[in-house]
Amino acid sequence: MSLFRTFLETRTEKGSDPGLCVAQLSDSLDGESLMDFGKAAKNRVLTKPDAYALAAKTGVHLSEHGGTGQGVVGALAGIGLRLSGNDGRYRGWYHLGRPGDIVSVGSCVNTPLSTPWSPVMAATCP
Repeated sequence: MSLFRTFLETRTEKGSDPGLCVAQLSDSLDGESLMDFGKAAKNRVLTKPDAYALAAKTGVHLSEHGGTGQGVVGALAGIGLRLSGNDGRYRGWYHLGRPGDIVSVGSCVNTPLSTPWSPVMAATCP
């Protein structure tokens, strides 16, 4: 996860509020609660305490990497929307599979992040 932290802390735009969420796909993951959070974020403003409470309940990693930290709400919502299968996608210059593909951490780690173009990525990592 240090690769993702370093990327967020060194490559995001000044004034942004980057957040990082990583979920381990497993039978014990409460995907329903995560999907509900993602869908709710599309309709109303959710808070950092909302996001941290759900992250603690579901056991996903959630961390702030600059600014106000409000990006944790979007990071957690992005995981939930991606799990729902009908929302969320990869953005930026790196193409990590087709829409709907689940990308492994190994694939993310082996993607060169040293170019001057900084992608905004959301990935559900098994």
